[in-house]
Amino acid sequence: MKTIFSKLRLRILSLFLTAVVMIVGCCGCWSRVEIERMGFISMVGVDRSGGELLVSFQIVNPRALSSEGAGGGGSEPSVFVLSVKARTISEAMAKINQESPRSLHFKQLYAIVLGEDLGKQGILPVVDYFARYWEIRRSIWVVTAKGSAQEILLKGAPVQERVPGLAVRMLMERRERFASTYYPVKLGNFLNSMSLEGSDALAAAVSVRPMQEEKLGEGEEGKEEQGKKSQEQGEAIKTEEGKEIVFEGAGVFRGDKLTAYLGPHEVRGALWVLGENQGSAYAVPSPSKGTWATLTTEKASVRVSPVVDGDDITYKVDVEDRSYICYVVKEGLEILNPETLKVLEREKEKAVKRDIEAAVRRSQELHSDFLQLGDKLYREHPEAWDKVKDDWREAWLPQVKVDINVSSKIERTGTIDNPISVRSP
Repeated sequence: MKTIFSKLRLRILSLFLTAVVMIVGCCGCWSRVEIERMGFISMVGVDRSGGELLVSFQIVNPRALSSEGAGGGGSEPSVFVLSVKARTISEAMAKINQESPRSLHFKQLYAIVLGEDLGKQGILPVVDYFARYWEIRRSIWVVTAKGSAQEILLKGAPVQERVPGLAVRMLMERRERFASTYYPVKLGNFLNSMSLEGSDALAAAVSVRPMQEEKLGEGEEGKEEQGKKSQEQGEAIKTEEGKEIVFEGAGVFRGDKLTAYLGPHEVRGALWVLGENQGSAYAVPSPSKGTWATLTTEKASVRVSPVVDGDDITYKVDVEDRSYICYVVKEGLEILNPETLKVLEREKEKAVKRDIEAAVRRSQELHSDFLQLGDKLYREHPEAWDKVKDDWREAWLPQVKVDINVSSKIERTGTIDNPISVRSP
């Protein structure tokens, strides 16, 4: 009898587990889309065209990538761009899915490119869509185009990478050790900067340039002569040079509107104030004195402290920089001499201070608090912030004083000490 009940219990348990597996399987697969029927958008660009949006989708071509991996010729483009006009991003997605045989998805989206015209008119409805749509991660990158976002997607051919969106992600993610001249920002941080008390957003500025600069000694006459020679020999003449994606500077927002662009020095100053300088190279001393050496920041710490004295608001910016010597130009520079190191350190301090001053000056001129000074005041002196927040950008930001103190220390000289000397023949 016990054996019969044991078998019955096992049978009931088996039926129960089978039912559970079937239910879970049905719940997990009802919206399944086969991978070969999916299309992946690597980058999306949004422009303003009259009263509508011009949305450009850069879609990965799986046949080109698979043929490349299989040793094929790779003659097909690795990506193709489809652009549609629509009132909203969701309407543009509906239109583009009607044109594509594959179901398009944002699962492999790497970057959003905001066109200049769109930025000047306001980006809030556009970023609301990207923040709200469930497939889009907050870790994707936001960049601003100097001109048309569509042009960036159509003409920007990255060096060494076949998928432009992937190249953008790699450029944004890598630790920039020698030229911190643009401002990488992820979607989540970009939205956060727009919503903080007394804060405005920055985003890396992107443009397209010829892949190869003009050769030394090659002027217009040389190009014209080469063109005539090509025509005589029946060679094909390119009507447009290949172009690559170039990041330099940053777009400055005030609220949700693009107001201007920062130059490389202003971006470096902003990175210092925001505590995001991940390493940059400075040629010292100042350009008017020539160049002695290049010092690269290895690590740094920054403290921004608001000081309130009645109606006066002052900010103290204290920077501690630790550098190493990566390049010596001046022959005979005695690196082992402690006085020489002190001179180089003082020149590095002056250079960093000039960049920070340039960023502060630009913030006050544009009435845009991309340095997040208002947020610092809000967090450390909430009572003072309540008094000034209504007209912070217009009345207070342009006149606040910023005291900058930079302390630089050279900790390493590289694998050699004094510059290499060459004996006269």
